[in-house]
Amino acid sequence: MSPEFIARLRKRSDEVGECWEWSGAMQSTTGMPVIRYEGRAQPTRRAIAIELGLSLDGRLATCKCLNMRCVNPEHIVVVTRQQLQKRTAKSTQLHLNQARCRKLAQSARSRGKLTEAQVAEIRAIDGMKQRDIAALYGITQSTVSAIRRGAKWKDYANPFLQLIGMSKK
Repeated sequence: MSPEFIARLRKRSDEVGECWEWSGAMQSTTGMPVIRYEGRAQPTRRAIAIELGLSLDGRLATCKCLNMRCVNPEHIVVVTRQQLQKRTAKSTQLHLNQARCRKLAQSARSRGKLTEAQVAEIRAIDGMKQRDIAALYGITQSTVSAIRRGAKWKDYANPFLQLIGMSKK
């Protein structure tokens, strides 16, 4: 890689830990770093891969660190589109799923009969039959059972409890 090219990268990026976060032009639709290379605007990581002598052959240049703005040449790897999709899905799937579940749960709870305080009370009651608890709160026995098991009123803030199906509030 030429020293001039490295100087161009360094001039337009900020060092954040091991990453060089791009502060230059970004592609408007994807937010990917873009640089003028070989007479036209190209994805910066692609230009770096070419400078490093990596064979692209229809593959994509991305970063090991999964930082969208990183242009550190040491982090550049060449992958197939399928490999990139798998990597991206793994890193974003849990977060997006949690956010979606939290939003759906809040929506359903706003329409429900119980408040969070009542749910906490139901979980704390010992020595009383579920049927009696249900009558006390005006809900069904199966709803009381589901709340106590964690099948209803899940806590989506803790991803580990969600993974093992034991989400409780």
